[in-house]
Amino acid sequence: TNEGEFMLYNVQLDLNQPELSFDISKSIEGDRKATQKLSPVSFCFGNTDQPGWQSFAVYFLMKNGSVYILCPLVSSHIKPNDMLLSTITEIVNNEEGSGSF
Repeated sequence: TNEGEFMLYNVQLDLNQPELSFDISKSIEGDRKATQKLSPVSFCFGNTDQPGWQSFAVYFLMKNGSVYILCPLVSSHIKPNDMLLSTITEIVNNEEGSGSF
């Protein structure tokens, strides 16, 4: 929206009510002038052909040229396949072992 709100709809369930909603402009810290410059102007979803968290990422292009990532963005009605779950489990286990949270 013009106010910097990102809304995700599940069109099979409800065309009028978003399933998820995020105020992108308010999610970025800073003063009012900085926030206006960081207003989102475009977005795209992550690559679902890539393993791991890419499937759950949304990239936002901001007015000042910055790129922000919202991840994980997961619908409450998602039905991930076994390979995706296995890959993410492996990534999480590796991060826990390395202490790089």
